[in-house]
Amino acid sequence: MINLWTFDAALFFSIFVHEAGHALMAMMLGVRITRFRYGFGPLLLRLGVFEWRLVPVSGEVQTDKVMAPWKGVLIALAGVIMQWIVIVVAMVSGITRLDVTFFAWVLGLAMVGLLNLVPVGKTDGAVAWGWWEKN
Repeated sequence: MINLWTFDAALFFSIFVHEAGHALMAMMLGVRITRFRYGFGPLLLRLGVFEWRLVPVSGEVQTDKVMAPWKGVLIALAGVIMQWIVIVVAMVSGITRLDVTFFAWVLGLAMVGLLNLVPVGKTDGAVAWGWWEKN
């Protein structure tokens, strides 16, 4: 039986890590973050550029639009890269061996991260491709 709490925890953590990857890369490249939104719906908390919203199943990091295209590509791809780093750490550390369901959700979220690289719509792949075309 699928444990809904395990799924929720893995999904929420994965989304936060993904968005944090975008934000950390932007900070490392010296690009100003104008908004870091976690979730959607009514606003629960705002601290500077960070917003926490009621339903934590999405996120967004907005940065200055004036930057070198290669920086835009790196920032767009950093979310999936960070997500995969956490997945590898979870696998290597053995934490996923504690629960088969958790292991399955981690692998599922890894596949969702890969799908996010497909350059369609508003995915990270499409954003990276848009920055790449500006070169």
